[in-house]
Amino acid sequence: DGQARTIPRRTSSCLRTFRSGGEQRRGFTPPSRANPGHQRGRLLRRLSHNAATRELRDRLNDKVTRHLGASRRDLFEKIDKPALKPLPAEPYTYAEWKRCRVGLDDHVDIGRHYYSVPHQLLRQKLWARITARTVEIFHSGQRVAAHARTSGNRQHSTCREHIPPNHRFRADLTPERIRRQAARIGPQTEAFVEVVMRERRHPEQGF
Repeated sequence: DGQARTIPRRTSSCLRTFRSGGEQRRGFTPPSRANPGHQRGRLLRRLSHNAATRELRDRLNDKVTRHLGASRRDLFEKIDKPALKPLPAEPYTYAEWKRCRVGLDDHVDIGRHYYSVPHQLLRQKLWARITARTVEIFHSGQRVAAHARTSGNRQHSTCREHIPPNHRFRADLTPERIRRQAARIGPQTEAFVEVVMRERRHPEQGF
């Protein structure tokens, strides 16, 4: 109809995950099927077939073609092989990408855990690259935060430098420390603090 269409968020994340894998692999390798090891007879036939095929393949690759005056192997050595790129220095790491928005507390929600980003990015939409061990946050193609990945425990992973200067005094506060300070004041203060933090979705919001 000539009108621009918006790619659904889930589709966009899947496309980014697929592209990042292709960039790291520098190509695409289809998944291999599991070997039916319990069928020994079939396996032996396959090995015999592979050996025969390998011999025929070598003969075919070494055969000089009339129209080119060279074999497939010679052409590969002269044309294709010099153009091959080296294998990646690092092993392939599967990563998923997720679109996320920075919350009012300068954190993004990834898998029910909250990771900090620089406070200047408040309410911005960012991309998160998620692997089995790390969570990296990107803004306009630049990495702005990196954290060790943590299970979805509704807790916060916070870098001190991400906190606004006027809020950094809170970085040293924990629910346990606040409870101890309230208990020193008196039992009623301790009870009030306990109620405030219990009614919040995250205890830190009661600070």
